[in-house]
Amino acid sequence: MHTTKEASRTKGVHYDRTLARRKAVQLLYQAQIRGQSLPEVLDTSSFIEEIGVLPPYARVLIQGLDKHLDEVDSCLASSSNNWALDRMPLVDRCILRLAVYEMRFEDSVPVGVSINEAIELAREFGGEDGSGSFVNGVLGNIARGSTTRGESAPPERARGGGTQGGGRQGSNAHAAAAPARQQANTE
Repeated sequence: MHTTKEASRTKGVHYDRTLARRKAVQLLYQAQIRGQSLPEVLDTSSFIEEIGVLPPYARVLIQGLDKHLDEVDSCLASSSNNWALDRMPLVDRCILRLAVYEMRFEDSVPVGVSINEAIELAREFGGEDGSGSFVNGVLGNIARGSTTRGESAPPERARGGGTQGGGRQGSNAHAAAAPARQQANTE
Protein backbone atom coordinates (compact mmCIF):
# COMPACT_ATOMS: atom_id res chain seq x y z
CA MET A 1 0.00 0.00 0.00
CA HIS A 2 1.27 3.47 -0.90
CA THR A 3 1.44 6.18 1.68
CA THR A 4 0.27 9.66 0.76
CA LYS A 5 3.88 10.82 0.58
CA GLU A 6 4.84 7.95 -1.78
CA ALA A 7 1.80 8.58 -3.98
CA SER A 8 2.64 12.28 -4.14
CA ARG A 9 6.25 11.54 -5.07
CA THR A 10 5.13 9.10 -7.80
CA LYS A 11 2.68 11.65 -9.19
CA GLY A 12 5.45 14.27 -9.20
CA VAL A 13 7.74 11.95 -11.19
CA HIS A 14 4.99 11.36 -13.74
CA TYR A 15 4.35 15.09 -14.14
CA ASP A 16 8.09 15.78 -14.38
CA ARG A 17 8.42 13.24 -17.17
CA THR A 18 5.38 14.60 -18.98
CA LEU A 19 6.91 18.06 -18.87
CA ALA A 20 10.29 16.66 -19.98
CA ARG A 21 8.69 14.93 -22.98
CA ARG A 22 6.93 18.15 -23.95
CA LYS A 23 10.18 20.13 -23.80
CA ALA A 24 12.06 17.39 -25.66
CA VAL A 25 9.52 17.50 -28.51
CA GLN A 26 9.87 21.28 -28.67
CA LEU A 27 13.65 20.95 -28.81
CA LEU A 28 13.46 18.27 -31.52
CA TYR A 29 11.17 20.49 -33.55
CA GLN A 30 13.47 23.47 -33.08
CA ALA A 31 16.51 21.46 -34.20
CA GLN A 32 14.68 20.33 -37.33
CA ILE A 33 13.47 23.83 -38.21
CA ARG A 34 16.91 25.37 -37.68
CA GLY A 35 18.78 22.53 -39.38
CA GLN A 36 20.85 21.87 -36.26
CA SER A 37 21.95 18.55 -34.82
CA LEU A 38 20.60 17.56 -31.42
CA PRO A 39 24.01 17.76 -29.70
CA GLU A 40 24.52 21.19 -31.24
CA VAL A 41 21.26 22.48 -29.79
CA LEU A 42 22.06 20.96 -26.38
CA ASP A 43 25.67 22.19 -26.36
CA THR A 44 24.85 25.75 -27.32
CA SER A 45 21.77 25.91 -25.11
CA SER A 46 20.13 27.78 -27.95
CA PHE A 47 16.63 26.70 -26.93
CA ILE A 48 13.74 28.88 -27.89
CA GLU A 49 12.56 30.90 -24.92
CA GLU A 50 9.39 28.86 -24.48
CA ILE A 51 11.41 25.71 -23.78
CA GLY A 52 13.23 27.31 -20.88
CA VAL A 53 15.28 25.11 -18.57
CA LEU A 54 15.56 21.61 -19.93
CA PRO A 55 14.66 18.95 -17.32
CA PRO A 56 17.18 16.12 -16.81
CA TYR A 57 14.84 13.50 -18.31
CA ALA A 58 14.45 15.64 -21.45
CA ARG A 59 18.24 15.57 -21.83
CA VAL A 60 18.19 11.77 -21.40
CA LEU A 61 15.58 11.51 -24.14
CA ILE A 62 17.37 13.87 -26.55
CA GLN A 63 20.79 12.28 -26.03
CA GLY A 64 19.37 8.77 -26.31
CA LEU A 65 17.40 9.62 -29.42
CA ASP A 66 20.49 11.16 -31.00
CA LYS A 67 22.44 7.96 -30.27
CA HIS A 68 19.71 5.68 -31.67
CA LEU A 69 18.17 7.90 -34.37
CA ASP A 70 18.92 5.51 -37.24
CA GLU A 71 17.32 2.59 -35.40
CA VAL A 72 14.31 4.71 -34.42
CA ASP A 73 13.83 5.97 -37.98
CA SER A 74 14.15 2.45 -39.36
CA CYS A 75 11.50 1.25 -36.93
CA LEU A 76 9.21 4.13 -37.89
CA ALA A 77 9.71 3.62 -41.60
CA SER A 78 8.82 -0.06 -41.37
CA SER A 79 5.80 0.54 -39.13
CA SER A 80 4.10 3.54 -40.70
CA ASN A 81 2.09 2.05 -43.53
CA ASN A 82 1.89 4.26 -46.63
CA TRP A 83 3.85 7.08 -44.98
CA ALA A 84 7.44 7.90 -45.87
CA LEU A 85 9.27 9.37 -42.89
CA ASP A 86 10.15 12.57 -44.72
CA ARG A 87 6.51 13.08 -45.75
CA MET A 88 5.12 12.95 -42.19
CA PRO A 89 4.17 16.28 -40.64
CA LEU A 90 7.25 17.53 -38.79
CA VAL A 91 5.58 17.73 -35.39
CA ASP A 92 4.19 14.20 -35.69
CA ARG A 93 7.60 12.90 -36.77
CA CYS A 94 9.26 14.53 -33.74
CA ILE A 95 6.66 13.06 -31.38
CA LEU A 96 6.94 9.62 -32.97
CA ARG A 97 10.73 9.62 -32.81
CA LEU A 98 10.68 10.50 -29.14
CA ALA A 99 8.03 7.88 -28.33
CA VAL A 100 9.74 5.11 -30.29
CA TYR A 101 13.03 5.86 -28.58
CA GLU A 102 11.33 5.72 -25.19
CA MET A 103 9.42 2.53 -26.03
CA ARG A 104 12.50 0.70 -27.23
CA PHE A 105 15.31 2.00 -25.05
CA GLU A 106 13.97 3.39 -21.75
CA ASP A 107 13.36 0.43 -19.42
CA SER A 108 11.72 2.51 -16.71
CA VAL A 109 8.75 3.54 -18.87
CA PRO A 110 5.92 1.13 -19.75
CA VAL A 111 5.07 1.03 -23.46
CA GLY A 112 1.48 2.08 -22.76
CA VAL A 113 2.67 5.22 -20.97
CA SER A 114 4.91 6.16 -23.91
CA ILE A 115 1.99 5.71 -26.30
CA ASN A 116 -0.46 7.70 -24.16
CA GLU A 117 2.00 10.55 -23.66
CA ALA A 118 2.74 10.68 -27.40
CA ILE A 119 -0.97 10.79 -28.24
CA GLU A 120 -1.49 13.68 -25.83
CA LEU A 121 1.48 15.56 -27.33
CA ALA A 122 0.08 14.97 -30.82
CA ARG A 123 -3.31 16.32 -29.76
CA GLU A 124 -1.64 19.37 -28.24
CA PHE A 125 0.95 20.16 -30.91
CA GLY A 126 -0.24 18.31 -34.03
CA GLY A 127 -1.21 20.54 -36.90
CA GLU A 128 -3.94 18.27 -38.17
CA ASP A 129 -7.08 17.00 -36.49
CA GLY A 130 -5.94 13.42 -37.03
CA SER A 131 -2.47 13.73 -35.47
CA GLY A 132 -3.46 11.85 -32.31
CA SER A 133 -5.00 9.02 -34.32
CA PHE A 134 -2.03 8.86 -36.67
CA VAL A 135 0.48 8.71 -33.80
CA ASN A 136 -1.67 6.11 -32.03
CA GLY A 137 -1.82 3.94 -35.14
CA VAL A 138 1.92 4.01 -35.84
CA LEU A 139 2.89 3.39 -32.21
CA GLY A 140 0.27 0.65 -31.95
CA ASN A 141 1.85 -1.12 -34.92
CA ILE A 142 5.24 -0.86 -33.26
CA ALA A 143 3.95 -2.05 -29.87
CA ARG A 144 2.24 -5.07 -31.44
CA GLY A 145 5.43 -5.91 -33.32
CA SER A 146 7.93 -5.87 -30.46
CA THR A 147 8.35 -7.90 -27.31
CA THR A 148 11.48 -6.43 -25.81
CA ARG A 149 13.70 -3.54 -26.68
CA GLY A 150 15.28 -3.86 -30.08
CA GLU A 151 13.64 -7.19 -30.98
CA SER A 152 10.89 -8.05 -33.43
CA ALA A 153 8.04 -10.20 -32.23
CA PRO A 154 7.48 -13.70 -33.54
CA PRO A 155 4.31 -13.83 -35.68
CA GLU A 156 2.23 -15.52 -32.96
CA ARG A 157 2.96 -12.67 -30.52
CA ALA A 158 2.36 -9.99 -33.12
CA ARG A 159 -1.16 -11.34 -33.60
CA GLY A 160 -2.07 -10.70 -29.98
CA GLY A 161 -0.49 -13.41 -27.83
CA GLY A 162 1.12 -12.19 -24.63
CA THR A 163 4.76 -12.27 -23.77
CA GLN A 164 6.16 -14.94 -21.57
CA GLY A 165 9.24 -15.22 -19.45
CA GLY A 166 9.24 -11.65 -18.20
CA GLY A 167 9.71 -9.90 -21.57
CA ARG A 168 8.33 -6.44 -22.21
CA GLN A 169 4.67 -6.60 -23.08
CA GLY A 170 4.77 -5.08 -26.55
CA SER A 171 1.69 -6.71 -28.04
CA ASN A 172 -0.48 -6.08 -25.01
CA ALA A 173 0.82 -2.63 -24.17
CA HIS A 174 -1.24 -0.85 -26.78
CA ALA A 175 -4.38 -2.68 -25.72
CA ALA A 176 -3.58 -1.82 -22.11
CA ALA A 177 -3.17 1.83 -23.08
CA ALA A 178 -6.69 2.08 -24.50
CA PRO A 179 -8.53 2.05 -21.13
CA ALA A 180 -6.17 4.72 -19.80
CA ARG A 181 -6.93 6.91 -22.83
CA GLN A 182 -10.65 6.35 -22.39
CA GLN A 183 -10.44 7.21 -18.68
CA ALA A 184 -8.41 10.34 -19.42
CA ASN A 185 -11.02 11.42 -21.97
CA THR A 186 -13.83 11.09 -19.44
CA GLU A 187 -12.12 13.07 -16.68
